Amino acid sequence: MQNTSTAYSVSLKELLRRKIAALEQRLLHHTESIDDVNHPHGDNEDDDVDHHDGQRDGNDNRHAEGSPPAAHHSQDRSTTRDELDKVLKKLTHGSRTRSKSSRSFQIGFPMRTNYMYSRVKRTVNREMYAMTLCMWLKGGASGIGTPFSYSVPGQANELVLIEWGDKPMELLIKDTAVILPLSLHDGKWHHMCVTWLARDGIWEVYQDGAKRGSGENLNAWQPIKPGGVFILGQEQDSLGGRFDATQAFVGEISDLQLWSHTLTHHDIYSLASCHGHMTGDIISWAESVVELHGGITKYPFDPCH
Repeated sequence: MQNTSTAYSVSLKELLRRKIAALEQRLLHHTESIDDVNHPHGDNEDDDVDHHDGQRDGNDNRHAEGSPPAAHHSQDRSTTRDELDKVLKKLTHGSRTRSKSSRSFQIGFPMRTNYMYSRVKRTVNREMYAMTLCMWLKGGASGIGTPFSYSVPGQANELVLIEWGDKPMELLIKDTAVILPLSLHDGKWHHMCVTWLARDGIWEVYQDGAKRGSGENLNAWQPIKPGGVFILGQEQDSLGGRFDATQAFVGEISDLQLWSHTLTHHDIYSLASCHGHMTGDIISWAESVVELHGGITKYPFDPCH
């Protein structure tokens, strides 16, 4: 997988290098064309004057006489420069837009440690009386550990997914747990979702678009508190820390989304079957949102292709 990541990075850099070279050639061509139009006799002194005054002095007769072709080439040159600037910004700073490539990646936790984790640079801004948590997940044959945890001041287990030792996976809300009847130990990618409503504590769990379990009285009428910390790969014994290697996640995660409401069965099936893509209002999977620590791997991945 690391070779795949390296090849992807090299090919992207080569593509950008070629694009920049092509744009530079176009820019040079348009610059030479403007010089030919404005200075057919190659007067070096006039060339220097026009270089500085052609666009500033609208009363210059020579500029006015050649304005139709010069204006055309000047516009082309400006467009080319804009294109070059965009490519350079993407190369040096990354795109600020939420393109598909910005969310088409996975993170991997190759071993159980107390130092490999990912911090999600988001939080809950107000009390949540409902939620849906979805992700693509690939686990190994042994216990999966803790793919997701959310802690708040005074409550380390505000919202946790954990499979510890030989126990099945559980959903914890404020230390109250329910068993999730999932089968995730075949080494394959699976789409999973859990939904919860504070009203009567109603919960449901889905695997690959199919409902696998449901119940009620899970932390009924008590909202999920705001102002906490999201951690992927570790269970938090204190706010944002005190990790236990025995509870660490081993496997891979992609396209994790968190909503402050419950999705319908149809919505969840569409996500699992790749018939549509929705992003969470609390957590929306993106490279800029996921902060990696301790040697976690990250490489391009699209679960729907």
